[in-house]
Amino acid sequence: MRAFIVVSNTGVTAPIFDIRSLASTSGRLDLICRSLIASLLTPKGLRKDTTFFAILKGPPNPPLTIIARGSKIDTLPIDEVSIARIIKRVMSREHIRGFEAKRKDLKYVLNILSKSKYKLIYLREDGENIENIEFYEDTNYAFILGDQKGLSRADEKLLDKYGANIVSLGRVPYMTSFCISVINYVLDMRIY
Repeated sequence: MRAFIVVSNTGVTAPIFDIRSLASTSGRLDLICRSLIASLLTPKGLRKDTTFFAILKGPPNPPLTIIARGSKIDTLPIDEVSIARIIKRVMSREHIRGFEAKRKDLKYVLNILSKSKYKLIYLREDGENIENIEFYEDTNYAFILGDQKGLSRADEKLLDKYGANIVSLGRVPYMTSFCISVINYVLDMRIY
């Protein structure tokens, strides 16, 4: 099993954004939409073994966690605008199979994953190179990534408390959604 957790420092926490101006009205939920697509979609369909968590910390009422479970989603659009529509509907408390919104924070998500025996990996440029990391088929992995601002000091302390390993894709910073695609590639190549 895989999980991706993206912490958005600015992502709005209510359905108040304009779908037509997603990047400028949503606190960069466009990043969340791209990351969700990168986490769950392949050319052959959905990754049923993957769960995506978006921890939103923006206005008006943080935090809000959006959860998308590949095992429960029937179909998923391939464009940001359609994903944003789904997120907006979930924020409005509409039931959409495989999606949910909870007024919970990063600690809540880490508790769930720790109890389910996920190995926590925090992606940061100064971590140990991913080429040196062994991945095993019988291990669940949860990857924690930041947005364009990165994780707060408090979030990093929390990850340290939960024993997250710090791993790097290299010294060059990449877009969050690209990092997720690389991680999926690495796991697919080494495990399957």
